[in-house]
Amino acid sequence: MCFRLTFLFAILITTPSLADTLVFVSVAGEKRIATLRLNEATGEMKLVRHTAINGEPGPLSLHPSGRFLFASIRSEGRLVSFTLSKSEGKLTQVSEVAAGEDPAYHTPDSSGQFLLSAYYAAGKVCVHKIGKDGSLSKAAMQSVATNEKAHGVAFDRSKKLVFIPHTGPNQIHQFHFDSQTGRLSPNDAVVFQLDQKTGPRHMAIHAHSPILYTNYEQGGAVARLRLNKKTGTLKLVDTITTLPFDYKGSHATARMELSPNGRFLYVANRGPNTIAGFTVDKKTGKLTAIQQTPTEPNPRSFSISPSGKIIVAAGQESGKLVTFRIDNESGKLSKLQTMSIGERPWWVLVVEN
Repeated sequence: MCFRLTFLFAILITTPSLADTLVFVSVAGEKRIATLRLNEATGEMKLVRHTAINGEPGPLSLHPSGRFLFASIRSEGRLVSFTLSKSEGKLTQVSEVAAGEDPAYHTPDSSGQFLLSAYYAAGKVCVHKIGKDGSLSKAAMQSVATNEKAHGVAFDRSKKLVFIPHTGPNQIHQFHFDSQTGRLSPNDAVVFQLDQKTGPRHMAIHAHSPILYTNYEQGGAVARLRLNKKTGTLKLVDTITTLPFDYKGSHATARMELSPNGRFLYVANRGPNTIAGFTVDKKTGKLTAIQQTPTEPNPRSFSISPSGKIIVAAGQESGKLVTFRIDNESGKLSKLQTMSIGERPWWVLVVEN
């Protein structure tokens, strides 16, 4: 009896808590994806396993079912899909397909039938079919030429409109999306042109109002955009800087995300190496600066936990991850843990267990 109790106790203390959250990190310099468990109560992360990749992994995205994970190999122009065992944090590759030069971003649609991807060097957006086993169609169902340096894909709240920001020509390309067929069709006004040297990079959607945001990679700002629901086109409302007060050095924004409750927006600043935080007005979408939080050098990517309690940020230059607690009332960040993860962490994705 004593042996049995001791054995059961050992299982209890070594088995990860079901409340733990999974973190996936593209460690580009070592051609692997790292899986970690995040304790959201303490902000502590523990490495679970590594998954070797045939190339340098970049952006990651999760299937709506939570059963599959997608990765792009930017240097090789390929897309990869995996089955995901959340109990083990294990990734098992199910497909790898040629896609196009430098796939910079991808996301599945809300139905989980299609994967949309943007290509930085090839200057296009593609749609791949997702099989029931998580595999990607060998060839894209559709490939639409846009412009150089396509860097993101965003759906509006209706899931019927798609926007593709381009950092080079300072444009956002506007499409209609057919969720039944997965087809993109250009809006009547296909190009929304922004000012020179702004560089729209990623996009986020306001939780309640017809407002979208895009961060300016070169411009060091976030633009608030109003969506015309009838035409499906965008209009610039205003901008707010992401940079620290009186900062004069080189800079480039990177990842941008809204908190799950829609109350806060965060943007990574490369150069000053900070995460800029903003409150979001529930009705108008107006942004108000909260603080500049120092983080690891060259913060290309971060991810907010599904609970909205934790940010996990990567320092591409330092090879480290850092966790921050998000204050539920103010949106301010407080540092919890820093750990080494490997050479050139490129992308972070936090998913619910």
